[in-house]
Amino acid sequence: MGPVTVGTGHDGAVYAAARSAAVPERDARGRWHTTLESPIDYLLLRADGVEIRKTILKDERLPVSFVQPFGADGFLVAGARCSWRPGDIEKNAAVVDAAGHARSRMTLGDGLADLRVGADGTIWASYFDEGVFGNYGWGVPGPAPMGASGLVAFDAGGNVKLAFDNEAAHTDIICDAYALNLCADGAVWVYFYTDFPIVTIKDGVYRSWTLGVSGARAMATDGWRVLLFGRVGKSNAKRWSKQGARPSRARRSLGR
Repeated sequence: MGPVTVGTGHDGAVYAAARSAAVPERDARGRWHTTLESPIDYLLLRADGVEIRKTILKDERLPVSFVQPFGADGFLVAGARCSWRPGDIEKNAAVVDAAGHARSRMTLGDGLADLRVGADGTIWASYFDEGVFGNYGWGVPGPAPMGASGLVAFDAGGNVKLAFDNEAAHTDIICDAYALNLCADGAVWVYFYTDFPIVTIKDGVYRSWTLGVSGARAMATDGWRVLLFGRVGKSNAKRWSKQGARPSRARRSLGR
């Protein structure tokens, strides 16, 4: 089996998905497949440093791009692309139980940049530019993209709980979410184009920091310090703490 994706969970374990066969990722026109032409099997793994748990998801047509823990012993798998057609809205995420059965499916929208699931079952999805402005039928001729805000929280059933509010964050809109992370305490962190602030949301409260550093593609945090990794200037990794970062208007308004 070939590897497809690797992710970290809120429980500190590493999750991975591998597929049983190579499949074409694009059609003859160069567009990404949102549904596989033929079903394949996926091997889903959970590794926590003590044991490795394996689950086989059989005969699946979803092009899996992300895997996360879900519930006591299940998985959430999702594809990055999702088409809208009149009378046909694709479901690009599936909840898989420990036995490898897809218990339910949901639509998380097109253009997923990253995915995290919290201990309470909240699904945090960030979106790249096509997911924000529309493609694959979303926006034109269909409804507004589900990822129009750039960051959306869904409940365990796929219903929207929260959409990013740039006015509450005192930032520009999210045009392209470059990095996403989720802390064990439920705080979500997002870093995005165009001004590249770092914004945290916890219990509906927004805080943001403007660093003047662009282009990172990954972000790690212990809840106080932040590590940005990627093309961030001469060095490919830089670190800041909340104390050392230049505060944005949102932070000043909180008296921090």
